[in-house]
Amino acid sequence: MNQTIPMKMKPAQASAMLSSLQSLSDKALPVKLCYAISRNADLLQRRLEELDQERVKLCERYAAKDPDGNPVLHKNDDGNAYYEIADKEAFQGEVEQLNDIDLDVQLYYLYEGVLEQCDNERYDPLTPAQLQTIGKFIMRSET
Repeated sequence: MNQTIPMKMKPAQASAMLSSLQSLSDKALPVKLCYAISRNADLLQRRLEELDQERVKLCERYAAKDPDGNPVLHKNDDGNAYYEIADKEAFQGEVEQLNDIDLDVQLYYLYEGVLEQCDNERYDPLTPAQLQTIGKFIMRSET
């Protein structure tokens, strides 16, 4: 049986979900739930990395160029590199389009019975916010 849920989500939603899943990584939880959390976090991380690669391509396309035609990079006080953007308005428009893209994700799901195992005292309790995150990949029943 295919145990994935096809979903579409905006990059901001994927980033928020990834952050929530990562916050669960140090909790003692049932092994199947830990697996689903890890698998879904890895998937979201890959999708966001793909998106970041596209953002870098946009930066390079809109960056000011040196005499050799290479993008101009600067470093801020923290030592982080950034591009000098030549056409900020056009660049911002494309970044907004990129941020509005629908990411296709196939979340790995579990059935709700796994949540009943969380009531066992050997597992860490979950907050309502954590349950809400997990709820995105919990199915009601096996049919």
